[in-house]
Amino acid sequence: MKLPTLAQIPAVVLLISACSLAPLAQPTSTPAPPVAATPTAAAGATVTPAVPVTPTVEATHRPPVATDPPLGLLDAGEGPVEGWLGSYCWQGACADAAGIPPKGQLPNVTTDGGDLEFSLSDGATFVRWRATYAAGANDEPKTIGEGGEAFDPDARPSPAPELLSSVAFDEPPAGDWIVFVQVFFDGGDLSYAWNLIVR
Repeated sequence: MKLPTLAQIPAVVLLISACSLAPLAQPTSTPAPPVAATPTAAAGATVTPAVPVTPTVEATHRPPVATDPPLGLLDAGEGPVEGWLGSYCWQGACADAAGIPPKGQLPNVTTDGGDLEFSLSDGATFVRWRATYAAGANDEPKTIGEGGEAFDPDARPSPAPELLSSVAFDEPPAGDWIVFVQVFFDGGDLSYAWNLIVR
């Protein structure tokens, strides 16, 4: 029996074989991004476009910031001199001074005699006070004046103490001193220092 030659195989069979051997074509287009659904409305109704919602940030509730302590002013008759602020507690904020500066770095007050007057700036008041002096920062201070009354919040009933805006006290003996004034009020205290030269 004689096999048919290639020319005798029908063209359809060759075409089918060629198609089955050809590699499949890969799609080259990228998929389209998803489309948001658009609301449809019934006939005659108006469609309001969606408004993007902006996230809101809730306000942070912080305690009020304490103001700076008032200035301590010492007047020996020549006008008030601002003192060096030491350790204090004022309106809920407290600070500890690292140490008292040497006399030469403190605000200077010179007097030939007479009383010294202390007050706070901005009309700030206090209920108790104490004034001391020492030859140096590491020496034991001596009291030269004190007054007022302590505030006792636990007393029943608690009488309101007298509010002081200024006090006067005697100067120390002649010499080169550090003078300290500490004032007290409900919930805190303030302390100040000067280099006082008494002639």
